[in-house]
Amino acid sequence: MTAMELSIDPLSPDATGTSFDGALNLRRELDAERDPMLDRDNEALFRAGLAGTERFELRTIVASDGDSVVGIALVHLNHLDSNSDKAEVEIEVHPDHRRHGVGTELAAAVVELAEAEGRTSLTGYSVNSTPVRGFWESLGAERKSMDRQSRLWLADTDESMMLDWVAKRQIRAGDYRLEHFRGATPAHLLPAVAHLNTVMNDAPRDDLDWEDDIWSEDDVVEFYELIIGRGREPWSTVVFGSDDTPAGFTAISCQFEKPRFAHQGNTAVDPAHRNRGIGRWLKADMWLRLRSDAPIVEAIDTDNAASNDPMLAINVEMGFRPLLDWSIWQADTSTLRERIHIRQM
Repeated sequence: MTAMELSIDPLSPDATGTSFDGALNLRRELDAERDPMLDRDNEALFRAGLAGTERFELRTIVASDGDSVVGIALVHLNHLDSNSDKAEVEIEVHPDHRRHGVGTELAAAVVELAEAEGRTSLTGYSVNSTPVRGFWESLGAERKSMDRQSRLWLADTDESMMLDWVAKRQIRAGDYRLEHFRGATPAHLLPAVAHLNTVMNDAPRDDLDWEDDIWSEDDVVEFYELIIGRGREPWSTVVFGSDDTPAGFTAISCQFEKPRFAHQGNTAVDPAHRNRGIGRWLKADMWLRLRSDAPIVEAIDTDNAASNDPMLAINVEMGFRPLLDWSIWQADTSTLRERIHIRQM
Protein backbone atom coordinates (compact mmCIF):
# COMPACT_ATOMS: atom_id res chain seq x y z
CA MET A 1 0.00 0.00 0.00
CA THR A 2 1.21 3.48 -0.82
CA ALA A 3 0.10 6.76 0.63
CA MET A 4 -1.55 7.67 -2.72
CA GLU A 5 -4.16 4.95 -2.08
CA LEU A 6 -5.28 6.49 1.18
CA SER A 7 -8.43 8.43 1.91
CA ILE A 8 -8.06 10.99 4.70
CA ASP A 9 -11.37 12.11 6.22
CA PRO A 10 -12.75 13.73 9.38
CA LEU A 11 -14.78 11.56 11.73
CA SER A 12 -17.52 13.24 13.75
CA PRO A 13 -19.11 11.93 16.96
CA ASP A 14 -22.39 11.32 15.11
CA ALA A 15 -20.76 9.46 12.20
CA THR A 16 -22.28 6.19 10.99
CA GLY A 17 -21.39 3.57 8.43
CA THR A 18 -18.12 1.96 7.44
CA SER A 19 -15.83 4.79 8.58
CA PHE A 20 -17.22 4.75 12.11
CA ASP A 21 -17.25 0.95 12.31
CA GLY A 22 -13.71 0.79 10.93
CA ALA A 23 -12.46 3.41 13.39
CA LEU A 24 -14.07 1.52 16.29
CA ASN A 25 -12.42 -1.73 15.20
CA LEU A 26 -9.07 0.03 14.85
CA ARG A 27 -9.42 1.57 18.32
CA ARG A 28 -10.07 -1.86 19.78
CA GLU A 29 -7.03 -3.37 18.08
CA LEU A 30 -4.74 -0.51 19.10
CA ASP A 31 -5.94 -0.71 22.71
CA ALA A 32 -5.37 -4.48 22.72
CA GLU A 33 -1.81 -3.93 21.51
CA ARG A 34 -1.09 -1.26 24.10
CA ASP A 35 -2.81 -2.84 27.10
CA PRO A 36 -4.28 -6.33 26.70
CA MET A 37 -5.89 -6.20 30.17
CA LEU A 38 -8.25 -3.31 29.41
CA ASP A 39 -11.83 -3.98 28.34
CA ARG A 40 -12.53 -2.77 24.81
CA ASP A 41 -14.74 0.21 23.98
CA ASN A 42 -18.28 -0.52 22.92
CA GLU A 43 -19.93 1.66 20.28
CA ALA A 44 -21.44 4.10 22.78
CA LEU A 45 -18.18 4.67 24.66
CA PHE A 46 -16.16 5.11 21.49
CA ARG A 47 -18.66 7.61 20.14
CA ALA A 48 -18.65 9.51 23.44
CA GLY A 49 -14.85 9.60 23.32
CA LEU A 50 -14.97 11.47 20.01
CA ALA A 51 -16.89 14.36 21.55
CA GLY A 52 -15.40 17.58 22.81
CA THR A 53 -16.77 20.84 24.17
CA GLU A 54 -16.45 24.48 23.19
CA ARG A 55 -13.40 24.99 25.42
CA PHE A 56 -11.97 21.48 25.05
CA GLU A 57 -12.42 20.80 21.36
CA LEU A 58 -11.49 17.46 19.80
CA ARG A 59 -11.17 16.75 16.08
CA THR A 60 -10.71 13.22 14.73
CA ILE A 61 -9.21 12.29 11.37
CA VAL A 62 -9.08 8.75 9.96
CA ALA A 63 -7.05 7.19 7.15
CA SER A 64 -8.68 4.44 5.05
CA ASP A 65 -7.17 2.24 2.36
CA GLY A 66 -10.49 1.53 0.67
CA ASP A 67 -11.24 -1.60 2.65
CA SER A 68 -10.66 -0.57 6.23
CA VAL A 69 -9.62 2.26 8.54
CA VAL A 70 -5.86 1.90 9.07
CA GLY A 71 -4.95 5.04 11.00
CA ILE A 72 -6.46 7.62 13.32
CA ALA A 73 -5.42 11.06 14.57
CA LEU A 74 -6.90 12.92 17.52
CA VAL A 75 -6.33 16.68 17.60
CA HIS A 76 -7.01 18.48 20.87
CA LEU A 77 -7.67 22.20 20.44
CA ASN A 78 -8.12 23.72 23.89
CA HIS A 79 -9.67 27.18 23.85
CA LEU A 80 -8.45 28.44 27.20
CA ASP A 81 -6.82 31.81 27.85
CA SER A 82 -3.34 30.30 27.49
CA ASN A 83 -1.53 28.13 24.93
CA SER A 84 -3.91 29.23 22.19
CA ASP A 85 -1.12 28.72 19.63
CA LYS A 86 -0.79 25.00 20.42
CA ALA A 87 -2.49 21.72 19.52
CA GLU A 88 -1.99 18.33 21.12
CA VAL A 89 -1.94 15.35 18.77
CA GLU A 90 -2.12 11.58 18.94
CA ILE A 91 -1.45 9.67 15.72
CA GLU A 92 -1.81 5.89 15.66
CA VAL A 93 -1.58 3.40 12.80
CA HIS A 94 -2.61 -0.24 12.65
CA PRO A 95 0.47 -2.47 13.17
CA ASP A 96 0.06 -4.08 9.74
CA HIS A 97 0.11 -0.70 7.98
CA ARG A 98 3.00 1.06 9.70
CA ARG A 99 5.92 2.39 7.66
CA HIS A 100 3.70 2.72 4.58
CA GLY A 101 3.08 6.46 4.70
CA VAL A 102 -0.14 6.36 6.72
CA GLY A 103 1.23 8.35 9.64
CA THR A 104 2.77 10.93 7.31
CA GLU A 105 -0.52 11.51 5.50
CA LEU A 106 -2.35 11.87 8.79
CA ALA A 107 0.32 14.28 10.03
CA ALA A 108 -0.12 16.37 6.87
CA ALA A 109 -3.85 16.60 7.53
CA VAL A 110 -3.24 17.47 11.19
CA VAL A 111 -0.82 20.28 10.33
CA GLU A 112 -3.27 21.70 7.79
CA LEU A 113 -6.09 21.59 10.35
CA ALA A 114 -3.95 23.09 13.11
CA GLU A 115 -2.71 25.99 10.98
CA ALA A 116 -6.26 26.69 9.80
CA GLU A 117 -7.17 27.06 13.49
CA GLY A 118 -4.27 29.44 14.13
CA ARG A 119 -2.07 26.88 15.88
CA THR A 120 1.65 27.10 15.16
CA SER A 121 2.98 24.44 17.57
CA LEU A 122 2.10 20.75 17.89
CA THR A 123 2.69 18.46 20.87
CA GLY A 124 2.70 14.76 20.01
CA TYR A 125 2.64 11.66 22.21
CA SER A 126 4.16 8.24 21.63
CA VAL A 127 4.50 5.05 23.62
CA ASN A 128 8.21 4.25 23.72
CA SER A 129 7.62 0.58 22.92
CA THR A 130 6.02 1.39 19.53
CA PRO A 131 7.51 2.80 16.30
CA VAL A 132 5.64 6.09 16.81
CA ARG A 133 8.61 7.43 18.77
CA GLY A 134 10.81 7.32 15.67
CA PHE A 135 7.97 8.76 13.61
CA TRP A 136 7.83 12.05 15.51
CA GLU A 137 11.61 12.35 15.48
CA SER A 138 11.66 11.83 11.72
CA LEU A 139 9.29 14.79 11.32
CA GLY A 140 11.69 17.09 13.12
CA ALA A 141 9.98 17.09 16.50
CA GLU A 142 12.09 17.20 19.66
CA ARG A 143 11.44 15.06 22.68
CA LYS A 144 10.68 17.54 25.44
CA SER A 145 9.46 15.37 28.30
CA MET A 146 8.91 11.81 29.48
CA ASP A 147 5.76 10.48 31.09
CA ARG A 148 5.20 7.33 33.14
CA GLN A 149 1.85 5.55 33.07
CA SER A 150 1.42 3.38 36.16
CA ARG A 151 -1.22 1.01 37.52
CA LEU A 152 -2.25 0.22 41.08
CA TRP A 153 -4.17 -2.96 41.81
CA LEU A 154 -6.20 -1.81 44.80
CA ALA A 155 -6.04 -5.20 46.48
CA ASP A 156 -2.23 -4.99 46.53
CA THR A 157 -2.17 -1.88 48.71
CA ASP A 158 -1.65 -2.34 52.44
CA GLU A 159 -4.87 -1.11 54.07
CA SER A 160 -3.11 -0.51 57.38
CA MET A 161 -0.73 1.89 55.60
CA MET A 162 -3.68 3.80 54.11
CA LEU A 163 -5.29 4.10 57.54
CA ASP A 164 -1.95 5.25 58.94
CA TRP A 165 -1.65 7.96 56.27
CA VAL A 166 -5.10 9.23 57.21
CA ALA A 167 -4.29 9.13 60.91
CA LYS A 168 -0.93 10.87 60.55
CA ARG A 169 -2.47 13.96 59.02
CA GLN A 170 -3.74 14.73 62.55
CA ILE A 171 -0.17 15.59 63.51
CA ARG A 172 0.36 18.33 60.92
CA ALA A 173 -3.07 18.94 59.40
CA GLY A 174 -5.47 18.07 62.19
CA ASP A 175 -7.54 21.22 61.70
CA TYR A 176 -7.99 20.62 57.94
CA ARG A 177 -11.17 19.13 56.50
CA LEU A 178 -12.20 17.21 53.39
CA GLU A 179 -15.18 17.84 51.14
CA HIS A 180 -16.15 15.12 48.66
CA PHE A 181 -18.34 15.26 45.59
CA ARG A 182 -19.22 12.95 42.72
CA GLY A 183 -20.17 14.16 39.26
CA ALA A 184 -20.23 17.87 38.41
CA THR A 185 -18.57 20.39 40.71
CA PRO A 186 -21.02 22.03 43.13
CA ALA A 187 -21.23 25.80 42.66
CA HIS A 188 -19.80 26.62 46.07
CA LEU A 189 -16.66 24.57 45.30
CA LEU A 190 -15.94 26.03 41.86
CA PRO A 191 -13.52 28.74 43.09
CA ALA A 192 -11.50 26.17 45.09
CA VAL A 193 -11.32 23.62 42.26
CA ALA A 194 -10.33 26.31 39.74
CA HIS A 195 -7.57 27.52 42.06
CA LEU A 196 -6.23 24.03 42.77
CA ASN A 197 -6.22 23.03 39.10
CA THR A 198 -4.17 26.17 38.46
CA VAL A 199 -1.75 24.96 41.17
CA MET A 200 -1.02 22.05 38.82
CA ASN A 201 1.22 24.45 36.90
CA ASP A 202 3.83 23.56 39.55
CA ALA A 203 4.02 20.01 38.16
CA PRO A 204 7.20 19.44 36.10
CA ARG A 205 6.94 20.28 32.41
CA ASP A 206 10.62 19.68 31.69
CA ASP A 207 11.47 21.36 28.37
CA LEU A 208 7.92 21.67 27.03
CA ASP A 209 7.08 25.10 25.67
CA TRP A 210 3.78 25.50 27.49
CA GLU A 211 2.41 28.54 29.27
CA ASP A 212 0.71 28.24 32.65
CA ASP A 213 -2.98 27.33 32.40
CA ILE A 214 -5.03 29.67 34.59
CA TRP A 215 -8.31 27.89 35.26
CA SER A 216 -11.56 29.80 35.55
CA GLU A 217 -14.75 28.51 37.16
CA ASP A 218 -16.27 28.15 33.68
CA ASP A 219 -13.28 26.04 32.63
CA VAL A 220 -13.94 23.69 35.55
CA VAL A 221 -17.64 23.39 34.70
CA GLU A 222 -16.91 22.53 31.10
CA PHE A 223 -14.07 20.13 31.90
CA TYR A 224 -16.36 18.12 34.15
CA GLU A 225 -19.00 18.20 31.41
CA LEU A 226 -16.39 16.72 29.09
CA ILE A 227 -15.55 13.87 31.49
CA ILE A 228 -19.20 13.07 32.18
CA GLY A 229 -20.05 13.28 28.48
CA ARG A 230 -17.45 10.61 27.81
CA GLY A 231 -19.23 8.17 30.07
CA ARG A 232 -17.20 8.69 33.23
CA GLU A 233 -18.18 9.68 36.74
CA PRO A 234 -15.68 12.00 38.45
CA TRP A 235 -14.96 11.45 42.15
CA SER A 236 -13.31 14.51 43.64
CA THR A 237 -12.03 15.65 47.02
CA VAL A 238 -11.08 19.15 48.16
CA VAL A 239 -9.04 19.84 51.30
CA PHE A 240 -9.66 23.09 53.16
CA GLY A 241 -7.48 24.66 55.83
CA SER A 242 -8.72 25.90 59.18
CA ASP A 243 -9.41 29.30 57.61
CA ASP A 244 -11.35 27.63 54.76
CA THR A 245 -8.66 28.35 52.17
CA PRO A 246 -8.37 25.60 49.51
CA ALA A 247 -5.32 23.51 50.35
CA GLY A 248 -5.44 20.39 48.18
CA PHE A 249 -7.40 18.46 45.60
CA THR A 250 -7.57 15.06 43.96
CA ALA A 251 -9.91 13.50 41.40
CA ILE A 252 -10.39 10.16 39.75
CA SER A 253 -12.92 9.09 37.13
CA CYS A 254 -14.81 5.81 37.13
CA GLN A 255 -16.20 4.41 33.89
CA PHE A 256 -18.83 1.93 34.88
CA GLU A 257 -19.28 0.64 31.32
CA LYS A 258 -15.68 -0.60 31.80
CA PRO A 259 -15.78 -0.82 35.58
CA ARG A 260 -12.55 -2.54 36.54
CA PHE A 261 -10.28 0.43 35.89
CA ALA A 262 -10.50 3.98 37.24
CA HIS A 263 -8.25 6.80 36.07
CA GLN A 264 -6.43 9.19 38.36
CA GLY A 265 -6.75 12.84 37.38
CA ASN A 266 -5.05 15.81 38.98
CA THR A 267 -3.69 15.75 42.51
CA ALA A 268 -2.46 19.11 43.78
CA VAL A 269 -1.46 20.68 47.08
CA ASP A 270 -1.17 24.45 47.34
CA PRO A 271 2.45 25.46 48.13
CA ALA A 272 1.31 27.23 51.32
CA HIS A 273 -0.03 23.93 52.67
CA ARG A 274 2.70 21.48 51.68
CA ASN A 275 4.76 19.27 54.01
CA ARG A 276 1.73 18.39 56.12
CA GLY A 277 1.00 14.94 54.67
CA ILE A 278 -1.96 16.26 52.66
CA GLY A 279 -0.98 14.47 49.44
CA ARG A 280 -0.84 11.09 51.19
CA TRP A 281 -4.06 11.86 53.05
CA LEU A 282 -5.86 12.61 49.78
CA LYS A 283 -4.58 9.45 48.11
CA ALA A 284 -5.37 7.21 51.08
CA ASP A 285 -8.84 8.67 51.57
CA MET A 286 -9.68 8.07 47.90
CA TRP A 287 -8.38 4.49 48.10
CA LEU A 288 -10.58 3.84 51.14
CA ARG A 289 -13.63 5.37 49.45
CA LEU A 290 -13.19 3.22 46.36
CA ARG A 291 -12.80 0.04 48.40
CA SER A 292 -15.93 0.90 50.37
CA ASP A 293 -18.23 2.48 47.79
CA ALA A 294 -17.04 1.03 44.45
CA PRO A 295 -15.71 -2.48 45.13
CA ILE A 296 -16.15 -3.30 41.45
CA VAL A 297 -13.12 -1.06 40.71
CA GLU A 298 -10.00 -3.23 40.72
CA ALA A 299 -7.27 -0.82 39.62
CA ILE A 300 -6.34 2.84 39.16
CA ASP A 301 -4.22 4.05 36.24
CA THR A 302 -2.28 7.29 36.51
CA ASP A 303 0.11 9.41 34.47
CA ASN A 304 2.98 11.44 35.88
CA ALA A 305 5.94 13.27 34.47
CA ALA A 306 8.94 10.98 34.90
CA SER A 307 10.67 13.88 36.66
CA ASN A 308 7.87 14.37 39.22
CA ASP A 309 9.75 12.68 42.05
CA PRO A 310 7.45 13.71 44.96
CA MET A 311 4.27 12.32 43.37
CA LEU A 312 6.02 9.23 42.02
CA ALA A 313 7.34 8.51 45.51
CA ILE A 314 3.81 8.53 46.96
CA ASN A 315 2.50 6.38 44.12
CA VAL A 316 5.29 3.82 44.39
CA GLU A 317 4.79 3.60 48.14
CA MET A 318 1.09 2.89 47.55
CA GLY A 319 1.98 0.12 45.12
CA PHE A 320 1.66 1.74 41.69
CA ARG A 321 3.84 -0.08 39.17
CA PRO A 322 5.05 1.17 35.75
CA LEU A 323 2.83 0.18 32.85
CA LEU A 324 3.98 2.25 29.86
CA ASP A 325 6.61 4.92 29.21
CA TRP A 326 5.62 7.80 26.95
CA SER A 327 7.63 10.42 25.11
CA ILE A 328 6.20 13.90 24.57
CA TRP A 329 7.34 15.68 21.42
CA GLN A 330 7.02 19.25 20.25
CA ALA A 331 7.63 21.06 16.96
CA ASP A 332 6.52 24.13 15.06
CA THR A 333 4.00 23.40 12.34
CA SER A 334 6.35 24.97 9.77
CA THR A 335 9.06 22.41 10.62
CA LEU A 336 6.58 19.56 10.44
CA ARG A 337 5.19 20.79 7.14
CA GLU A 338 8.65 20.90 5.55
CA ARG A 339 9.58 17.41 6.75
CA ILE A 340 6.24 15.98 5.67
CA HIS A 341 6.72 17.45 2.20
CA ILE A 342 10.12 15.74 1.91
CA ARG A 343 8.66 12.39 3.02
CA GLN A 344 5.84 12.67 0.49
CA MET A 345 8.17 13.28 -2.46
